[in-house]
Amino acid sequence: MLRYDGPTAIEVVGIAANVRTYGAQNVGRVKIYTPYGRFPESFTVAVRAAGEDAASLVGPIRAALRSIDPGIAMFEVGTLGIYAVMSQAVLERVREVGVRTALGARPRDILRLMITRGMALCGAGVALGLLLGFAASRLLAGMLYGVTPASGHVYVAGAAAFLAVALAACLLPAVRAAKLDPLAALRYE
Repeated sequence: MLRYDGPTAIEVVGIAANVRTYGAQNVGRVKIYTPYGRFPESFTVAVRAAGEDAASLVGPIRAALRSIDPGIAMFEVGTLGIYAVMSQAVLERVREVGVRTALGARPRDILRLMITRGMALCGAGVALGLLLGFAASRLLAGMLYGVTPASGHVYVAGAAAFLAVALAACLLPAVRAAKLDPLAALRYE
C-alpha cells in the first residue's frame, strides 16, 4: 500500500520492476515515478558556464540556493551532454559560418567542418577514456565480474557507442549551421 501525507492524492497507475539507480546499493528501494510538474517542491536549475570549469561553479550555486532557502537540497549535479556542447559551439561560430558561406562555402563544406571539429574533440575524449579505462581496469581487476581487464570487446563496444552518440549529437547542429542564411548569420549578435 502506498501512503503519501502530502496535500495531493496520488493515483497508482502501474507497477514497475526493480531498478538499479546510482549503483547497486539502491537495489530493492521503492521508486516512485510521478509527472514532472506534480510536486512543486522539486525543480531543476540549469546554469550556463561560459569559459569556466562547470564543476567549479557547484559551490557558489549551492551557496546561492541556500541563501534563498536553507532547506533546499541540491542533488544530481551534472553537466549537459554532447548535443548541448555542440549546439553552443555552433552558436558561437554563427558569424564565421556566415562569412564562410558569403565567401562561397557550400552547405556540405560547412557540414563537414562542423562534424569534423566536433568528432575531433570526441575522438580525443574516447582515446583518453580508453587509456584511463584500461589503467583503471588493471587496478579494479579483483572486483570485475565476468570481464577480464583485457576484454577488448568491452572497450571497442563502449568507444563505438560513444562515437555513434557523438556523431548524432554533432549532426543536428551541423545541419542547422549548413542551412544558415549568410546575411542573417552576419547580422547575428
